Amino acid sequence: MFKICTSCKYEWNTLESFIGDHRLMLNGYQVNFGDPLNGFFLFTHQIPSCQSTISIPVNKFIPIARQQLVVQHFIPGLGACPKLCLEEKNLSTCPNKECPGSRIRELLNVIKTKLNSTQIEHL
Repeated sequence: MFKICTSCKYEWNTLESFIGDHRLMLNGYQVNFGDPLNGFFLFTHQIPSCQSTISIPVNKFIPIARQQLVVQHFIPGLGACPKLCLEEKNLSTCPNKECPGSRIRELLNVIKTKLNSTQIEHL
């Protein structure tokens, strides 16, 4: 079992079924600066009877990453860091490719693209 909605108890058996569900919306990233792979991606289960927020650890999405996710502890705002990780609802790609959080933000966009494509298919 990949995830069960805490509100309506809907079950997603696999990562693929989760990111292929057009009724989900990616709406945030809760960073963990000490261990970025244990931060959370936040989704809304968009069915009329639910509308629950679902949080899933970043590390559960490693299989769909375009590149290896070896991310070390980092402190936002150092050097050329644009501080995007401090904005939970900001899902933009980090322009600073040297920033340790930029790979997670790239993964955010992989998820967003997959969810958007399934939503378009169901219009």
